[in-house]
Amino acid sequence: RNEGLGIEVPVGKGEVDFPLLFSRLKEKGFKGPVTIEREISGEQQKKDILEAKKFLEPYL
Repeated sequence: RNEGLGIEVPVGKGEVDFPLLFSRLKEKGFKGPVTIEREISGEQQKKDILEAKKFLEPYL
């Protein structure tokens, strides 16, 4: 961890329980957008964002 803030990692590689998160959002009627961010640049950023999209699609 970094000063209590955690370490930025690709979606699906960290501690977030995405099935639970999206289940709760659906329960509450959330219909807004979902944004994917990756705090790096270049080709790895593009690759990670595409992988995150693929990972998240089943929950949307």
